[in-house]
Amino acid sequence: MLQSLPRLAFLVTAFAGAVSSANTGAAPFTLSFAEKAVYSGPNAHFHVDWKNTSDRPVRIWAASSSWGYKSLSFEMTDATGKHWRALKRKTAHTRDVPVYVTIAPGQTLVKRVFFGDTSVWEGFPIEKDQPFSVRMHAVFQIAASPEAAQAGVWIGRIESSEIVVIFAR
Repeated sequence: MLQSLPRLAFLVTAFAGAVSSANTGAAPFTLSFAEKAVYSGPNAHFHVDWKNTSDRPVRIWAASSSWGYKSLSFEMTDATGKHWRALKRKTAHTRDVPVYVTIAPGQTLVKRVFFGDTSVWEGFPIEKDQPFSVRMHAVFQIAASPEAAQAGVWIGRIESSEIVVIFAR
């Protein structure tokens, strides 16, 4: 018989609004988090939204290929001023081909980030015994490459607004 995992609860306590910047000029989309949510159990997750604010379709790399796998990360700062990042762990990509997702004008792409899945993500403070508060923002970055140029994929860096997140077991 399998033993149940300890329940984890995570609370996003503030709204993360739209985008801040991109390194190649204005980004054609915004990046944001869900406003408030409570998460528990091994499927704990939050949503990250890419909203196309332009009048043209925007292509970004899909996370299923090596080109897009590590494009999303999270930067955090605790109450002492310590900074760190949460990002995806290394993985092997078999049959790797550049795959992109197209976001139509005015549409929003919503991705669930299962931050409690330590086989995929590292750096989220989910092992603390007491509630742990951080300031956090999402970072989405795609580097220039021949494949990005050929596929017409957006390149640059964009950040969400910073939010306060409380991680609690």
